[in-house]
Amino acid sequence: MNELETLKKLSAAARSGPAPPVDVTAGVLEAIASRPQPGNLVFPVFAVVSVTLAVAVGLLAMRAAAGPQDPLADILNSMAMVLP
Repeated sequence: MNELETLKKLSAAARSGPAPPVDVTAGVLEAIASRPQPGNLVFPVFAVVSVTLAVAVGLLAMRAAAGPQDPLADILNSMAMVLP
C-alpha cells in the first residue's frame, strides 16, 4: 500500500505544476533524417510480381473453369481403377 500512496503523491505533484517548455522538433527531425531510406524500387517490383502472379492464377482458373469434367466422376473413375 505504501507504493500506491507514493504514486498518488507523485501523480498529484505532477498535475499541480506546469509542463516545462521543451522543444524536441530538432531532435525528431534529425532522427527521421538519419534513418536509412528504403530503395525506390521496392514497391514497383512488389507490384509487378503481384500482378504477374495474379495473371497466372487467373489463367489457371480460366482453364479449370473451361473443362466440362465432373469432379465426382473423376474421383469415382480413379477409385474404379483400384477397386474391383
